[in-house]
Amino acid sequence: MGGGRRLLPPPPPELLGSSTDSSIPEGFSEPSNKGVVAPRISAGFSLPPDALVYLFPEFFASRCMIGGFKSPYSGARVSHSSLYKALVSVSVAYMVYSRIASPRLVSVGRIFKHNEVELVRRARSIPNSQPLLASSLRGVKIGNSIRLIELIGRVIGGLTESPDKKYIEEVGSIKVESRINHRDRGVVARYRGEAEKLYNLWMRQKQSDPLLYRIVKNDADRAYKKYRYVETEY
Repeated sequence: MGGGRRLLPPPPPELLGSSTDSSIPEGFSEPSNKGVVAPRISAGFSLPPDALVYLFPEFFASRCMIGGFKSPYSGARVSHSSLYKALVSVSVAYMVYSRIASPRLVSVGRIFKHNEVELVRRARSIPNSQPLLASSLRGVKIGNSIRLIELIGRVIGGLTESPDKKYIEEVGSIKVESRINHRDRGVVARYRGEAEKLYNLWMRQKQSDPLLYRIVKNDADRAYKKYRYVETEY
């Protein structure tokens, strides 16, 4: 980036305009739990939402000084763990917004109970414009549900040393590299406005149901622990 100005995340949603602004997607109510629904009309993104998060991670994830994932756009570095959780959270938000799935909380455990997220498939078709997490719903029958933790595991593909990095790599390989040259900063820059719009959608979705997205984040942590391969020393 040289001596240019430091890029900052998009402003909070309330600074991006009112809900009557046609550039801001509306309708964040949860889909009905009955029957099949038609997917909502596209929010105007030319790339899948997880691809936008991958290209502009500094908008969605926590910065780190060394190591981490390097932003294709700004060169800023973000924590792999934070980016992984953001990819999961944004994906869930977009799936709910576009009526591909509806979320519900289920109580898990006998003694030490906690809530986990299940996603119920609602749409007949799942377009390629959906995030990679949604693609894993294709094996679920309409009206049936699947735990978010298991859905994350389908993206990761089983036990691995670094589930967070593997999830990021899968998004990069399937949703980014097949669509654009993400190593060309000029090409990536064309999508900055879309990333800001997605950030706004994500923030509004989280504000509409803070508990849900707190548990989504917890489930991402649980999935990391479940699918992390740890070599046992004998």
